[in-house]
Amino acid sequence: SLTEQALHVFVEKVLKAMDSKKTAASQKTQILHYLASMCTNDTNICNIFSTPDTIRVMVGLIKNGHRGGAMVRGLTLDLIGTLMRYTTVLDEEVLSTGILEALADQIRDSDVRLKRAAAAALGELL
Repeated sequence: SLTEQALHVFVEKVLKAMDSKKTAASQKTQILHYLASMCTNDTNICNIFSTPDTIRVMVGLIKNGHRGGAMVRGLTLDLIGTLMRYTTVLDEEVLSTGILEALADQIRDSDVRLKRAAAAALGELL
């Protein structure tokens, strides 16, 4: 079990890695898989990662997904859906991160998998 300070440091490192242009798409994919596995059915972890800062980073991954391709965008959309499903505390500021617009834009994507993941995430958010 991590102390609160160690957990804060961990979250900051994860966000920095996800947000960095230096992080390869394959590494971002691994991070997203790891977070998704941690968040499934664990409301405490979801609450920790459902902050406005985290959602801003994920919105950036969705909007700039061309750098990581459809895989990064799809995993990010899946993670957002998982977070929204299992979180019990959601800061109202999350809505000012551009998440609604980013999800709506992905619903218009030509990739059917991205459309489905975006629609599911949007449904969980609403």
